[in-house]
Amino acid sequence: MLNPRRIKLVSMILAIHVLICFAIVKTEAQEIEDLKQVIRKFSDDSQVHQNAIESLVDLGKPAVSTLIQALQDQDVRRRVALALGKIGSVDAVPALIQALQDKDINVRASATRALKEIGTLGALNAVKGYESRQ
Repeated sequence: MLNPRRIKLVSMILAIHVLICFAIVKTEAQEIEDLKQVIRKFSDDSQVHQNAIESLVDLGKPAVSTLIQALQDQDVRRRVALALGKIGSVDAVPALIQALQDKDINVRASATRALKEIGTLGALNAVKGYESRQ
């Protein structure tokens, strides 16, 4: 169920992080990549990430495309895979199958769990194939 207070709180926290970054970084003297790194540094709070992901899970299917994009983020891949499994959308299956190739064993384990939760034939066959290679 959607929790508007949680979404608002997470949004406010993230907005504060971004404002801090802009205050610290002299944007006219920095390139975009430098700014992205500073933003990542200030938003590297595990609890903020978790709250944001939980809010997206509460949104359900409309959040799937956002979570699929976040599956590429080094810092949250494992949690995002689990979140996609909780939502259970078949739209996430291709991205989760790709996550079975991740170099991080924890991401692969989370993708396996998520695919099992989604439970489609394609998802289960991918898990079976992955597990047979391990």
